[in-house]
Amino acid sequence: MSTHIDAPKGAIADVVLLPGDPLRAQYIAENFLDNAQRYNMVRNAFGFTGTFEGRRVSVQATGMGIPSISIYVNELIQDYGVKTLIRVGTAGGMGENVKVRDVVLAQGSSTDSSIILNTFGAGLYFAPLADFNLLREAANLADTSAIRYHVGNVLGEDRFITMRWIVKNSLIMKCWRLRWKRRHFIYLRLSTMCTRYRSSRFQITWLQVKKPQPKSDRPALMT
Repeated sequence: MSTHIDAPKGAIADVVLLPGDPLRAQYIAENFLDNAQRYNMVRNAFGFTGTFEGRRVSVQATGMGIPSISIYVNELIQDYGVKTLIRVGTAGGMGENVKVRDVVLAQGSSTDSSIILNTFGAGLYFAPLADFNLLREAANLADTSAIRYHVGNVLGEDRFITMRWIVKNSLIMKCWRLRWKRRHFIYLRLSTMCTRYRSSRFQITWLQVKKPQPKSDRPALMT
């Protein structure tokens, strides 16, 4: 076990899905995995391992924001030897052509967080990218399944509460959105940058798949 994951060695697969919401982790396990077994309840960050089409897969909740996901990604990689991380969930769409329930495949990730500066120091602006083979495979699957999707750069913000204040002032909000949309960012998420940086640091395969969705789609607690 690690500090925040109460699982014995071998309980977690080498491929892990990473939703933020613990209830979404439970929903994925109960609806998409066969013979899913829960391996973690620490801080209610549920983790499950089962099989999908015969392949062993885990799903681990990561909470909200860069600091929280950093904890789980580091422990999954260093303490459990995870090799492939696939970030899944929902996010706020920014591009005009990104609609609710579209799928977004994050090719690259940018941030206003200080995580890169604090890690590398001034003068090095690390640019984390998705694993190309995994990204290409996801896009191919979306094509063959006739799923509407977008591939591009995404933004991992550090200040959700500040954003609420900005929304109150429509002019400021329009300027803020225009600033990022002009640079062809397609969605906003609080935890994107950190997972990509951590994965590349340890040479781990990484991909992020997101769907802009309304709050009402949050799964209910299951018994």
